[in-house]
Amino acid sequence: MFAQHSDDPVAPGPGGSRASVSRYVKLGYLLATLMFVATAWTAIQGTRTLRSKGAEASNLVEFMGTLRDTYSLIQEMETGQRGYVVTQQGDYLDQYLTASEQLSAALAELKERDGSELDHGAWFREFSDLVEKRERELRETVQLMNAGQHEEALATILQGNGRQYMNAIRGAVAERQSRDLGRLRLVRDAIVAALERTALMGTGAALLGLGIIGVSFYRMRSELTARQALLDDLHRQREELRVTLFSIGDGVITTDASGRVQSLNGMAEQLTGWSNQDAEGRPLEAVFELVQEADRQRVENPATKALRDAKTVGLTNHAILVARDGTERAIDDSAAPIRSADGQLLGAVLVFRDVTAQRQAQSTLLESQRRKDEFLAMLAHELRNPLAGILTGVQVLRVLRPEGDAAKMQAVIERQAAHMARMVDDLLDTSRFACGKLVLRREHLDLREVVRETVDDYGNSQLTEDCELTCDLPDEEAWVWGDRTRLAQAIANLIHNSCKFGDGPNKVCVALRIDSAANVAEISVTDQGIGMDRETLARVFQPFMQADNSVERSRGGLGLGLALVHALVTLHDGQVFAHSEGLGQGCRFTIRLPLSLRPMPEHPVAAIDSTEPRRVLIIDDRRDAVMPLEKILQLKGHQVRIAADGPAGLELARSFAPEIVLCDIGLPAGMDGYEVARAMRGDARLANVYLVAITGYGQVEDRQLAQAVGFDYHLTKPVGKDELLQVVQHTPRFAI
Repeated sequence: MFAQHSDDPVAPGPGGSRASVSRYVKLGYLLATLMFVATAWTAIQGTRTLRSKGAEASNLVEFMGTLRDTYSLIQEMETGQRGYVVTQQGDYLDQYLTASEQLSAALAELKERDGSELDHGAWFREFSDLVEKRERELRETVQLMNAGQHEEALATILQGNGRQYMNAIRGAVAERQSRDLGRLRLVRDAIVAALERTALMGTGAALLGLGIIGVSFYRMRSELTARQALLDDLHRQREELRVTLFSIGDGVITTDASGRVQSLNGMAEQLTGWSNQDAEGRPLEAVFELVQEADRQRVENPATKALRDAKTVGLTNHAILVARDGTERAIDDSAAPIRSADGQLLGAVLVFRDVTAQRQAQSTLLESQRRKDEFLAMLAHELRNPLAGILTGVQVLRVLRPEGDAAKMQAVIERQAAHMARMVDDLLDTSRFACGKLVLRREHLDLREVVRETVDDYGNSQLTEDCELTCDLPDEEAWVWGDRTRLAQAIANLIHNSCKFGDGPNKVCVALRIDSAANVAEISVTDQGIGMDRETLARVFQPFMQADNSVERSRGGLGLGLALVHALVTLHDGQVFAHSEGLGQGCRFTIRLPLSLRPMPEHPVAAIDSTEPRRVLIIDDRRDAVMPLEKILQLKGHQVRIAADGPAGLELARSFAPEIVLCDIGLPAGMDGYEVARAMRGDARLANVYLVAITGYGQVEDRQLAQAVGFDYHLTKPVGKDELLQVVQHTPRFAI
């Protein structure tokens, strides 16, 4: 046998194998520890880099956002200034003032966030100097407007200094944005480098950790089995959700936290033109493109806003979805953030629907309403023209004092024509109220005067046949803040209703009471007429509703009088009620209006009256309407000439030299009343003549148009004798 040397490295002693393994294990643990320490150190350094660079990036983004907001405020100030100068409407001034108040705070925040050390604040000083110059130019223009110097304000805008300042501001903003974007790119590169180092060290640690993973393989296998069961359950739930979403009638799109599409349901695929497969992973703006209905400008996606603000975003008004093939659809949409159980933002869900049919129906309805209003205005115009001739002719007959049957017929004609004029006015006023165009001209009023004058006027109108009209007024004052004409109209409508709905002799009492406890005034109109049942009382204030629903409708009317009363009282912040004990028991209508404080007394202005004969030219192609006017004026000693169209009227005016011209608007021969007014104001010989428009169109816009072309006064047909004589005989400058 050969002896074995104890120093032979190939044949270790009895414990040599375990000692060698122990050395390798220790070395492995040492290497693992060093690797983990190096990885931890790299991670810490990377975290510090990410934190510092992230803070720098956040500050840059916040600065750019503040810069964008500041620039938007300057644009809003400019928009408000230009709107105020061009339209002279106070709404634009409010926009300017709001933006102006916020600008200083925005500049202060911008200066605070300007952390750039490259130019030592030179950019901000240049930018704030440009803003100050632009703000000064805007403020000077607004001050000119407030001082009533509209032309000077407009001239200041047209000089172009503001445009130069805005271009310079826009350039400064663009320069700073370009610089900050460059800095953001450097920050991004630093962050990416830190992440790469961390990832590299992490990879090494992961490889080393494979040994540890091998040791715990058995335990991990059981955990993986449990996890697979959980994933299967999640997959089942997701499939159920997918089936549910595909079954509903609204379009549904889900995104991840970065705003990239995750899924579309079937309706969303149909409306957008994108398949779920093609859209997945794309930015939501590429799949769901929104524009404004009015100007086709892009609209911010609601899901993007929901992700940014982390809250639900309501429906977008008047938005158009542009599908993949260019098809446009009107939609309503909303979006909400998706959060995990611990509140982490995971993405957003967008829900939308096609409302094209609803929008079209709404547009059709608005167009129908517009045509109805035009028809009512035209109807009133056409009805007022013959009414003008009838009522003026009746007034001439009254001056001539007819007797016997002629006097009775004259009273019948006047009464029935007044009824017709009331129906025309009620029809137009009800339409104006429905469209929101009925405007009150409020003042401090003592209701006693309004009630007394209304009762007296109605009692003298010869419309109270077989009706005894009385008035009961309190001794104490009843001040309200209201429109004298409209309140009188409401009271007169109630009186007219009570007088009309009576079988045989009828007594109508108009009473005014003060309820000091409730701080309201109550006007009641009580009659002994036909009364109403409960069903009629429930809908008596509805348009076109009458207590007399018989086929004959012997009492006439359109059923608009009480509806108009309700509208007028509502505009005065009041209430109106109807009460009746039943058929044959009469009715009581009550108006409740809030009381106001007694106004301070004003000094009355004395009227200047002149009854000397005047030269009057009437331009109107309707002989039936002209003849009564001519007769009334001639009976008062005025010189009257007649022309049937615009050209003839201008020629006659140059030879006759009238002091006053009464001109119809709807004239033949291709020259309407507006063109006649423009021609007279442009003729030095006729420029100072007193121009009066006579027309069946009596709305506010009609009066404004007449004033704009040069008319001094506006008379709505039918023209009453007293109103005509007041215009001709009194001070010749009346406000329209």
